[in-house]
Amino acid sequence: MEDTLCDFVDAGSGKECSDVKIRALFEHYFLDVHCQHIIFCGSADNGYARVPGSHRGSDRISLVEGPPFACELRDLASDFETISFPKVFRSKKMSRKVSFGGSFGGITTTPVPTPPRTPTPNYVTIAKGNSPISNDISLAVDSPAKTTVTNSLKAELEAALEHSADGDVNLAFPEGGRDAWVCLLGSCFMMFPSFGFQTAVGSVQDYISTHQLAEYGERDVGWITAVLVFLTLFLGVQVGPLFDRYGPRVLLISGSLGSFASYILLAECKKYWHFMLCLGVLGGISAAIVTTVSIAVLSHWFSRRRALASGICMGGSSAGGAIIPLMLRTLFEKYGWTWAIRIVAFMALGCYMVGVLLVRGRLPPGSKNRVTIDLAAFKSPRLCFLAVAVLCFEFIIFGCAALLPSYVRYSGFSVDVQFYSLTVLNSTSLLGRVLPGFAADLFGRFNILLSLVVITIIIMAGVWLPYGSHDEGTLYAVVAIFGFGSGGWLSLAPVCAGQLCDTKDYGRFYGTVYCVASFGVLLTVPIGGQLLQSTTPQVLIGFYSAIMLVGLLSVTLSRWALLDWSWKWKAKV
Repeated sequence: MEDTLCDFVDAGSGKECSDVKIRALFEHYFLDVHCQHIIFCGSADNGYARVPGSHRGSDRISLVEGPPFACELRDLASDFETISFPKVFRSKKMSRKVSFGGSFGGITTTPVPTPPRTPTPNYVTIAKGNSPISNDISLAVDSPAKTTVTNSLKAELEAALEHSADGDVNLAFPEGGRDAWVCLLGSCFMMFPSFGFQTAVGSVQDYISTHQLAEYGERDVGWITAVLVFLTLFLGVQVGPLFDRYGPRVLLISGSLGSFASYILLAECKKYWHFMLCLGVLGGISAAIVTTVSIAVLSHWFSRRRALASGICMGGSSAGGAIIPLMLRTLFEKYGWTWAIRIVAFMALGCYMVGVLLVRGRLPPGSKNRVTIDLAAFKSPRLCFLAVAVLCFEFIIFGCAALLPSYVRYSGFSVDVQFYSLTVLNSTSLLGRVLPGFAADLFGRFNILLSLVVITIIIMAGVWLPYGSHDEGTLYAVVAIFGFGSGGWLSLAPVCAGQLCDTKDYGRFYGTVYCVASFGVLLTVPIGGQLLQSTTPQVLIGFYSAIMLVGLLSVTLSRWALLDWSWKWKAKV
């Protein structure tokens, strides 16, 4: 590379942030036609072997040998050329500017003191600030003609960087601040009556199965709530790209109006097909829009603290799942079905109005890509295993949410226990959706998710299965622990999916994973209802415990794949 001035970009400190920044810089410079070669090294062994991602094996990337980067080379050397710059690479820092003459072998260095770096709102501006596009720098492009950069080319490259600075490459996440927390609060308001109602839908299903639809069996009534949850998750794969393209505001308004209409119509339902259309179809479509956007918009504001933010957001649904059953218990006795559901509808409308005002996106609209299911994503084993794990989690969570009151009734407990058990489940789920988020940001998202799954399996198989249907106190205890664990699954699974993709693709990845999970949800309530009606409550819990074992295996394999099939107990992933 003759007379070529290299642009050195320091990704900075902080493992969580540097992963994102390095990945973004790889993408940026691979798309830059003027970038002939990327030279990559690290000042410490921090697990950067996975960062090059799809670029592994590229002849445009070389690795710099050196003591601080020694362990990384064992993972990367088979895929990339390795080079040695003895005069450049030192134990702590690299020289800021290097002028290459001839080949890699002959180099001259110009050490420049590195001043203290200050935080910048956009990591593209780091590249721009260090870039050789300035009046006093002459950049020779290594092309056949060996031409130098003209003023017009400088202007063109400046414009490209300026466009990138305002576009998708802006990965400087606020991680807090007024706008970020206000958006998170708005997402909580949106989740309270949408996803919160679904986690409390068991109280509605149990009521209509003993009143309006008393002539139908548990399996038949279960199809209504199954369609509700199925559409909520399945249509997320359609909503994800729409969110990436148009942002949150229009989608939240349309979803809120549809959800409010479904509640108003639900109050007037008398026949089976009424409930299927109003609660199952319209309610499911509307909830898909509201819940997908409410969670996906957090990826605009949080990266390092995304697990915590997602947990708080999902806590809004837990609050709804804890409060709505108590509301319905009182309202059913005092006003009957029609006005009880109408009151819930107007409460939901108030929450939606607040949420629409508070939620806003930060990044500009994305591409016009109409791909809904990202089939290319399933080439990654870690995403496939995570999708299977999420399927198992959703199968159990929504099966319990819909069938817990019926389980209590078949176990011989009172009507009060039917409603209170749901409240206990969702109250502890609120803690489970928030507290693991703190731990996940400290110790790794997959690590905490895996721990919660192990604990929940032990409780389900060791306590709930043999004793839960016989003693009221034991029932409340195991339901509380299960609620905490399941809350952690719900909040951590989306951020684990986000860990496998770039921010601009998060909506589509999130929708793809939950599209797979939706097919499990479609079957969980009818199957569980049939087991309750034809066997015993213990059989249902045993069946769910077996599904949990499959989920545990899938999470383990996904984590293993994320570490490039090199199991590391202490890795923060």
